[in-house]
Amino acid sequence: MLYIATLDEIKKALGITDNADNDVLFRHLVGLQGRFDQFCRRRFLYGAADELFDGDVTAIQLARWPVDVLAVAYENLNQEWISGNVVTADKYRVNKARGLVYWELQGQVRWPAGMQNIRVVYTGGFVKSTGVVAPGVDEADLESLRRAFFMQAEFEWRNRKNLGNSSISASGVNISLAPAKFLPDVESVLSGFARI
Repeated sequence: MLYIATLDEIKKALGITDNADNDVLFRHLVGLQGRFDQFCRRRFLYGAADELFDGDVTAIQLARWPVDVLAVAYENLNQEWISGNVVTADKYRVNKARGLVYWELQGQVRWPAGMQNIRVVYTGGFVKSTGVVAPGVDEADLESLRRAFFMQAEFEWRNRKNLGNSSISASGVNISLAPAKFLPDVESVLSGFARI
């Protein structure tokens, strides 16, 4: 599923007028969205999430932000996710914009220690599957992400036959290529959206 930009939008930007390469281009774009998520260590797609975290930290950072609704948080060393282990809202604070959940109980500022002892069920993310901004997201931020996506998609599509190669030969001349990675402008934009 594409959500940062549609296939038709990318085809228009690339000047592609036929459908011959639709399947290849679609797979490439889905992979590029995944690379954006991986680079930023987060999920841009808005949706429901259920995540486990280790304790003994001041804040846990959710993978999908901004947070729209934090439905429930649990804390239990044995991973028993029952109503008796629900963390009440007076024990934590949520920075919805950054997806950070802080423990705050009687002067303690660290979540109880343990491995995978915290579970958070919530809804959040940056962009909906329809391409519309999610709640709490500035339209300009989405346009910045889309611009980076278009730039990288265009660069990789135009150079797709040489990506991954360290050199090519042309007319008897050996040309060294830069390693395949994000363009500097794209990486600069993505760094602003990265998980801490």
